[in-house]
Amino acid sequence: MTFRFLSVTGVLLGALVLAGCDATDADPDPFTDASADEDAVVSIAAAIAVEGGGALDLAGGAAASAAAEEAGRSGPGPFDAGCTFELTYDAEAMLWSRFWQCERGEPGGPFYSLFSRTSETQYYDADGTPQADPETAVSAHFELLDGEGRVVRPWLRHELLDLGADLDLTDLDTDLVTVNGTHVRSATDTLRTFGGERTVVYDLALTYLDVRGPRGREWDENVSGTIEGQYDAVRTFDGPRGTVTEEISRTFTITFGEDGGEDVAYIRLGGETYQADLTTGEVEGLE
Repeated sequence: MTFRFLSVTGVLLGALVLAGCDATDADPDPFTDASADEDAVVSIAAAIAVEGGGALDLAGGAAASAAAEEAGRSGPGPFDAGCTFELTYDAEAMLWSRFWQCERGEPGGPFYSLFSRTSETQYYDADGTPQADPETAVSAHFELLDGEGRVVRPWLRHELLDLGADLDLTDLDTDLVTVNGTHVRSATDTLRTFGGERTVVYDLALTYLDVRGPRGREWDENVSGTIEGQYDAVRTFDGPRGTVTEEISRTFTITFGEDGGEDVAYIRLGGETYQADLTTGEVEGLE
């Protein structure tokens, strides 16, 4: 049995037009390459962070699901604070289907997130043969079927539009699980600044390259490996003198485990390296 959650798919971005002024009446240079890079980094950091249900939360959840399923539970454990689960097993297909919803923080507080996911997982023995028991599995295939969510901070509102993932997990019989595969997401980020408000509608494609983290807990520490990605967006700036839009496209690389790297992601984009908190997604030095 597969649980389906209300997802927003097939997002159509219409032509964004100038409103309230023409380009000559707007601020002389509302966008720069530097600000485009910073907007991209803010969105990327939020999209991987654990608290908001980002890419690391997804990988950690896939790794932790084996520990949950081998115990035969459908409710939250010590590493799933604020989450509820529904778990079923299809004996014929040898698939575990899992729906979970998490709420973190308080509405109106400094941080709030609410998100849900639907996934299917199949486990394998050392010969690559599907098996029912996660406890003795050495590898697994995890597919994210559906997702919805939002994250609200004083300076950022993140609304998830579409989500999917196809991950291969190995080393399930050790303390550190290795994840390879792909993860895609589309979202709208609204960034509030002193000069106005920027809305970024983006598509993000991530490739996990031997990303490793603990089995049975959230991945906001002890993570290593690399994520490569592509970021494509349309951003709109609403300022005192009108509205301007532009399209941006960036490639980037994320690494973990540098200088201890317990809780930091290093995002390399546009010739610069930015540090982001794995838990919150906050980027050092960016307001």
